[in-house]
Amino acid sequence: MNDISSYFRLDQRVALITGGTSGLGLAIAEVFLRAGATVFITARRADRGQAALERLRPWGPVQFFPADVSQRWDVERLFDWLRGQTHRLDILVNNAGIMQVKDLTEMTEEEWEREWNIHVKGTFLCTQQALRFMLGQASGVILNISSYLGLRGGSGFTPAYSAAKGAIVTFTKVLASRYGPYGIRANVLCPGFIPTDLNRHILEEAPDPVAKRREIEERYPLRRLGEPIDVALAALYLCSDAARWVSGAVLVIDGGLSAR
Repeated sequence: MNDISSYFRLDQRVALITGGTSGLGLAIAEVFLRAGATVFITARRADRGQAALERLRPWGPVQFFPADVSQRWDVERLFDWLRGQTHRLDILVNNAGIMQVKDLTEMTEEEWEREWNIHVKGTFLCTQQALRFMLGQASGVILNISSYLGLRGGSGFTPAYSAAKGAIVTFTKVLASRYGPYGIRANVLCPGFIPTDLNRHILEEAPDPVAKRREIEERYPLRRLGEPIDVALAALYLCSDAARWVSGAVLVIDGGLSAR
């Protein structure tokens, strides 16, 4: 048996992380770099990309390319650029997302489509392109970021988000079943409430943000909210050789909420 810590290393692995300039994606990028990977990040805003690079460069080789994963031509442009930078892709993390807090009766068709296009269509488009690398290599890992709301539905004020995240869970299982024989693993993470740029407005727009945070924390058996590093460490496990026989798994990281 190799040294146990070596199973968690990503040396000589190449990873692409969508939505990699903030929140969970940025934390995953940092952990992957510190584990030895070469990392490429993408997001829509170039200014955030440069800020992310400044934070990440001390930890290892990282590059940024601006792209909107909901647009096919932009995803194709991203992967054309990626092929010019590297001959392989070992890990794809589909993390890009948005969250609209709105009652179903008030949500417009355009708002619904925007959320589905980023979460579901974006995951499809990036996965399709990544498979062209991975099938040629006969190896690879696809990690999709869903949410506990994709498993339990929530209160009804995130209808498009919850539905899209549920679709990602099923899509991941299809990938694991279809492409496992080609040496490709696919898993999905379902985090609980973790304050990031995606959802921080839920706290900040409350009449009493401190009380709102306390109220949410009390729902969790561990009595605290998650942090991006909690998800990043789970992502490292699933994308490393430590999880070499794990595929089609749904790993819930929610401080025990789903156990209630």
